Amino acid sequence: MATQYLTVLRHSLTLPMSKGQSDHDRRLSPEGITLAERRRASLMRQRGPFDLGIVSNRVRTRETLDVITAPKEINVLAYPELFDQESAREEAVMSGFYGRVGSKSL
Repeated sequence: MATQYLTVLRHSLTLPMSKGQSDHDRRLSPEGITLAERRRASLMRQRGPFDLGIVSNRVRTRETLDVITAPKEINVLAYPELFDQESAREEAVMSGFYGRVGSKSL
């Protein structure tokens, strides 16, 4: 049986939120795109291509996934409620997660 991997990534660096913009709509910065491209090269050497992506519906998560998996198009499951930090429960879950793995982008 071939080796299978579960890779957990956080979105790459984003542009600052502009006045009136929702956090949901923040996009990757040019530096964030470059970092994601570098990470893609590293991940491809270490583990090979991705088959499936599970992301929140925030713009930056999908952009990060698209850069990491390019040029291959993969199956994507987008969950609007995934990492919805508006709820106290999700905030607690994410705080625990970041406490274990850190909160640096990519």
